[in-house]
Amino acid sequence: MDKKPLVYASICAAFSVFFAYICIHSLKTTTNEKREVSSVVIADKKIQAGTLILKNMLSEKQIPKEYIQPKAFSSIKELFGPDGNALYTTLATVEVSEQVLLTKVAKSGELGEILALIPEGKKAIPVKFSESNSVILKPGVKIDIFAIIDSIDINKERRQHIVLIAQNILVLAVGDNFLGMQKQTSSRDTSQDTTVTLSVSDKEAQKILIAGQSGHLKYVVRPSGSDGTVEADPMKLSAIIEGETSKPATNKNNTAQKEIIEILKNYTSSD
Repeated sequence: MDKKPLVYASICAAFSVFFAYICIHSLKTTTNEKREVSSVVIADKKIQAGTLILKNMLSEKQIPKEYIQPKAFSSIKELFGPDGNALYTTLATVEVSEQVLLTKVAKSGELGEILALIPEGKKAIPVKFSESNSVILKPGVKIDIFAIIDSIDINKERRQHIVLIAQNILVLAVGDNFLGMQKQTSSRDTSQDTTVTLSVSDKEAQKILIAGQSGHLKYVVRPSGSDGTVEADPMKLSAIIEGETSKPATNKNNTAQKEIIEILKNYTSSD
């Protein structure tokens, strides 16, 4: 019996096993190289804009290097000082499990410089509102801005309109109280002359500037986490007055008015 074919078959089988081993080893090496992981800091909870970042808001996660975003923090220690004190404040909202990026935070020690506060793609504009700034207006809150504009119609009658000109605007500073600074609001900060610095787009800046030149600017503070916008038509003062006076008084309203009058009479007579 000729054993040559059997020998050749054995040699071929051995080469096949060898080459298969080489291929598998090479594939494993390539996969390991592609899947090289590194540490990145992510948010454990939603962190609103203007929030001082604390350790209990963060965690570190090992992920493939190719999935790590540019300027992401690799260690929680990078966000805190040697004694563990918080150093950074968010300039934009950081969602749950989102990587914490240098472009979305500002170092508290640098917040006296307004340039360090401006979020990417935005600009800073100083505004003076036509009322005293309430204590609820603090750096980090978001506001909607209204303009009350006087005009003269074709009948030469004075008309007053209120217009919603900007929504979801981040307050960067109130007076010299900047975002991220641990400073109590003083009486000077709440005066009518206090400048409020806002983060705006070019279009929002145009609206605020022209409205401020033509009328009075007012603000409304938004609740935390409210980022939506609405469509609101300009409203005339006359529409509000006419809307109230055009509604006929109901018996229920008349009864309520009589009760109020009686209470006032009793209060007066007791004096």
